[in-house]
Amino acid sequence: TIGITLNAGSNTAANAMAGFLRGFQQQKVNINGEERPALEAMDFMASCSGGGFPSIIYHYQNSTTIDELLDAAGPNDPSQITEEVLNTIPKNSMFTAFSAHAIPSLMSAVIGATKAGGEEAPWPLFVSQH
Repeated sequence: TIGITLNAGSNTAANAMAGFLRGFQQQKVNINGEERPALEAMDFMASCSGGGFPSIIYHYQNSTTIDELLDAAGPNDPSQITEEVLNTIPKNSMFTAFSAHAIPSLMSAVIGATKAGGEEAPWPLFVSQH
């Protein structure tokens, strides 16, 4: 019996745990003599708070494949992630929703830092709002 847990932490955790699931979908293992995604070897998944977002989407999606949902064909090396690659995320991927949510949070953080007279850095504001 194998289980995984997806931790809490708001949208930051949601993004990280979606990436965690994606990594298990990309990694192949031998299941009953057949090479399959490692995610299929998991018997249980537990989550809370932010980690619940990707868990719920994963368990209740019915309009696409798991490969498209987790953008399994995308790069797994962070140095390969470019603006061009980010613009080709499948529309049914959970990463589309998660990355779209980040833009308003980032803009709000920059505006908040500007209103504070430059005394606050945007990054901590972004993390706290996202």
